[in-house]
Amino acid sequence: MPSRAHTALVAYRDRTARLALVATAALVSLAALGACGGSAAPRPVPSRTAAEPQTAPPPTTPPNGIVVPVGDTPEGVVIDDALDAAVVALRRPDSVALVGLGGTHALRRIATPGRARHLRLAAPDGPLLLPGEDVNTVFEIALPTGTVTARYPTGHQPHDAVEVGGHVWVTDELAGRVSILGGAGSAKSLPAGLQPGGLDTAAGRVAVADVRGNALYVFDVKTQRQVAVLPAGAGPTHVERVGPTTVAVADTRGGAILLYDLSGHPRQLFRLPLPGGPYGLAADPTHHRLWVALSGRNELLRLDVEGTRLRESSVRYATVQQPNSVAVSAKTGALVVAGATAKGTLQLLNPGS
Repeated sequence: MPSRAHTALVAYRDRTARLALVATAALVSLAALGACGGSAAPRPVPSRTAAEPQTAPPPTTPPNGIVVPVGDTPEGVVIDDALDAAVVALRRPDSVALVGLGGTHALRRIATPGRARHLRLAAPDGPLLLPGEDVNTVFEIALPTGTVTARYPTGHQPHDAVEVGGHVWVTDELAGRVSILGGAGSAKSLPAGLQPGGLDTAAGRVAVADVRGNALYVFDVKTQRQVAVLPAGAGPTHVERVGPTTVAVADTRGGAILLYDLSGHPRQLFRLPLPGGPYGLAADPTHHRLWVALSGRNELLRLDVEGTRLRESSVRYATVQQPNSVAVSAKTGALVVAGATAKGTLQLLNPGS
């Protein structure tokens, strides 16, 4: 039977969590009103749990393209066009795999000092940004050598990172903050909701998805201050830049893709319903496309970006099981899908023009 002290502790934690939800909802409501010049705005409704990818059944349709076995639970993938290779984060052991996109699809594994679910390139020619969730550190890693060239201590469980304005911005998922690291001066940390997850940058702003508070936090890169908090569906996860001023957000639990303009007074432009658990996102700005991995359906879907709207195309690919991550080559438009299972695979696709 639990002790009185244990019972009191549990009650205290529950009460604290409820108060946090109420406070965040109030903050979001006020910020949304301010950003819209006093007009009424929908108020985000925080969730008790974070949005997660839908669990995919075993595929019933053979995946399109070429399938390459890579190792345990690949999740988080980028394409390094300078190396003509995909780079994917793996577990057991913690590492990244480099897979050639042409010829023999040669596989090389590099041990990493932390476990990641997201990867980014700080610039088109690198280095690789690897948020080590288990060691509370973001690493810069040179490719193809695997040499760690910089490391930045973060808050609790760094989840996603992007380099902009000479700094690395990283979401500290279990600290409820976004950290601004590197560059001149000391590190800075800002509140970013209940559980910040994916982020990206456009129009000199950084947008952060609060995966439990169901809001999009927007920060100014130059002033390093919050400029808006906007509703973001019923369970946002990933953020992807799709234009000079616009980002798309995967509302995974709400079954939709949301489009936002971050310039001026940030605002939501469009909502496209999309059943199947939209999760991983990859933008192809050259062809004005957004690729969406439907994790619950083992499918990859192409959306066409048309200014302030998104249009669902007829292009769909059957994928490997549990397609949580997708990347696109800025040079060729080639696609890589990571199947996040214990017998993990990469799927290589060439959709053409």
